[in-house]
Amino acid sequence: CGGDLTIEWLGNTPCGDPLSFSHNVAVIPAEAPVVTLTDSLFQACEESTLTIQPSLTNPYDNMVYQWQKSTDGFNFNPIPTANTLSITFENLMDSDAGFYRLTYGNDGNNNACLFTSPILEVDVLSKSSTTVNATICNEGAFDFNGTLLNQSGTYQAILTNAEGCDSIITLLLQVEDPKFSNTTAHICEGESFDFFGQNLVTPGDYSTVLTTETGCDSTVYLKLTVGEPSFYSYEITLCQGLTYDFNGSIISSPGTYRDTLLNAEQCDSIITLEVVFTDAWRTSLSDTICEGTPFDFFGQPLSNTGKYR
Repeated sequence: CGGDLTIEWLGNTPCGDPLSFSHNVAVIPAEAPVVTLTDSLFQACEESTLTIQPSLTNPYDNMVYQWQKSTDGFNFNPIPTANTLSITFENLMDSDAGFYRLTYGNDGNNNACLFTSPILEVDVLSKSSTTVNATICNEGAFDFNGTLLNQSGTYQAILTNAEGCDSIITLLLQVEDPKFSNTTAHICEGESFDFFGQNLVTPGDYSTVLTTETGCDSTVYLKLTVGEPSFYSYEITLCQGLTYDFNGSIISSPGTYRDTLLNAEQCDSIITLEVVFTDAWRTSLSDTICEGTPFDFFGQPLSNTGKYR
């Protein structure tokens, strides 16, 4: 620090004996070394490299340096590996944020020769990342930061966020092919089928183009069949006192009756029944047999002359 000064006092004790003592005083030169910083706040993006390079005037011949760090700006601890005028942060992390100062001089064991720089702050700015999902139709294109994409895949672009650091955009692009579907429908004559707003009454093949949730074409093909009703009529004659089961309905009087069922085409099958009742009928039979030869009268063998019923 400019050398040591020795001061020696000479004198006598009250008894007249000679007395002397000396004292070494460190002398600091008038122009001490001065460290100057370009700023009090240094900002850099995470994972980048930050170098703080102070300027030094009036250096000693043999300078020593020690950087110190604090989390609150008051209590500082030395950084063992930071022993040069400048300090460099490789691959900057959030843990590097904080307050720093530099002690410097030419004698680390003599506090009178050590000086302290102004306090500076290191602020670590964050990068950002975003994932975007997008779907386009197979004949379209997606504008991704000025690049037109038309194939499914994962794409990335590096932009700059509001803090001036990297903003990584990841795009997951899906190219959707046209969709096709087939369906069938069956109606009966006189009915209509609603095919996405079209009322169809004639058998045939139809199609319509819809739009999916992603805005792409979806074509629906329809095969429509039309069935016809069928009609059947018949008549029965019943003896008085008898009944007839007509599809679950018991008929005991003459008349015309109708019921509607489903035919093979699942359309109406209309059945008409005409019921006629008649009185009991009689007929007379006569026959001659030879003696010893019986007559079969509805299972009853007759061998004697007479009237039977």
